[in-house]
Amino acid sequence: MSTATRLTTEEYSLIDDNWIAECLSLQPDRSLRIPRITTSWDALAILYLCSHLESAYWLTDEIHRLLANKAYAANYEGEWAVVQELLETYTKTPKEFYAEFLRFHSPEEFFGNLVRTANRLKHGIGSKARDPHGLVRKPQRHRGYRDKGTLRPAHRPAVIPPVDDERVDRRLKLGHPLVREKVVENFDGEDHLLHYLRKEKENAYQRNS
Repeated sequence: MSTATRLTTEEYSLIDDNWIAECLSLQPDRSLRIPRITTSWDALAILYLCSHLESAYWLTDEIHRLLANKAYAANYEGEWAVVQELLETYTKTPKEFYAEFLRFHSPEEFFGNLVRTANRLKHGIGSKARDPHGLVRKPQRHRGYRDKGTLRPAHRPAVIPPVDDERVDRRLKLGHPLVREKVVENFDGEDHLLHYLRKEKENAYQRNS
């Protein structure tokens, strides 16, 4: 596709309409389940897919948090820095995503590599029921002590791992309306935050239904 051609809004969306409609029809008690993300380009493709669904943004907040954690784990190296930039910008339409993507890559990479990857990954995206109570931890029964052989001998000094004071953490700088920093700074506990976000999703769905 020629880079000189002026694209219409519809031409930025290169994802099947039936897939988009199926995702947008999910109720607030469902969330998207994405395939395993193995590369930063997979993450970029997932964000491109999400840009088609942000009219129902309560479906995509968990994906944004997941990708933010992966970018942090990769220390924002290589294309993970681009992933974080797009998470902080928060593109609400395919056209907005395309404009932000061009800050880092060429149109050929968008229409070639990225769109091809997105169309491959969309087949692995499904839905799952939200657990209103969060993760259930079951008690584990075992015999004796769990730390056999782990006691440090008295003649060995304790090893204190170094603290990485220079590592950057941008996970609270996301642009998504349900996970942006101004929401979490008023809460000091994870359980309170998750409860608040669930309520926000329900309210957002009711306003848009």
